[in-house]
Amino acid sequence: MKAESDQYRALREGAGLLDRSDRGRLVLTGGDRRAYLQGILTNDIEALAPGSGCYAAYLTAQGRMLADLRVFEMGDAILVDLDVSQA
Repeated sequence: MKAESDQYRALREGAGLLDRSDRGRLVLTGGDRRAYLQGILTNDIEALAPGSGCYAAYLTAQGRMLADLRVFEMGDAILVDLDVSQA
């Protein structure tokens, strides 16, 4: 039990690493990547500054959710993190 409390304290007071290799990742490049994502996702992608990100959903025209994802603006590309089954 002591080891668990030490690990918890380390996470609360410092930093932790979580293996998310089970996730799918897409890297989008090109001049129209922001406008493209702005048109198909539920969050304001064009407002993202380099180094920032947001949660968004990809919906059908009827509003049915197809995927939930995280979008990260990296400056020269956009990284999309989503469930591997939706990639």
